[in-house]
Amino acid sequence: MFRYLGFITVTLSLSTIVILGFITPNYSHFLDYTSHLGMKDRKYHKFMNTFGFIIPGVFLALFSLYLIKETDLLGKFGALLLGLSGLFWLLIGVFPFDPKDVWSVHEKVVDKANLAGVLSILVFSFYSIINGPVVFGVVSLLVILLLLLRLYTKFETKVVKKGLVQKIVILVFFAWLIGLNFVFM
Repeated sequence: MFRYLGFITVTLSLSTIVILGFITPNYSHFLDYTSHLGMKDRKYHKFMNTFGFIIPGVFLALFSLYLIKETDLLGKFGALLLGLSGLFWLLIGVFPFDPKDVWSVHEKVVDKANLAGVLSILVFSFYSIINGPVVFGVVSLLVILLLLLRLYTKFETKVVKKGLVQKIVILVFFAWLIGLNFVFM
């Protein structure tokens, strides 16, 4: 059962983000971060935090348990990092974004979720290069470069806005997660 949780995580989180992004007043997929959908002053914040972050975080952590059973030591380490990322996703929903809180727990949790996710992809890229499929490993390394470009630089312009860049990064991570799910089916 856990083997399909990678797909379910992506489907649940992505559909929640897209739908709520379109029906939430004064929200723009291009200008606003995804976390803004979970702010307490937003109409659907409880739904977003539950179905966009908390439940997908649990599913991602459970999917990592499946991967731990299916892989060698290097894969187990990658799965552990992926599970850690899932637990941080859960915490993103538990501690919603608050623009008034300068030292926000939310921001720290997001940073740790990103770091654990990037490290997981890095470990699984080496795992795939060693154990196959090599193409997935190489593509994973390219994904790492894109994620690092976004996470640790200020890649935005007057035309390319922060919300759009974040959504592209989320889509790339979700595409990678689906690929990982296919590799281990």
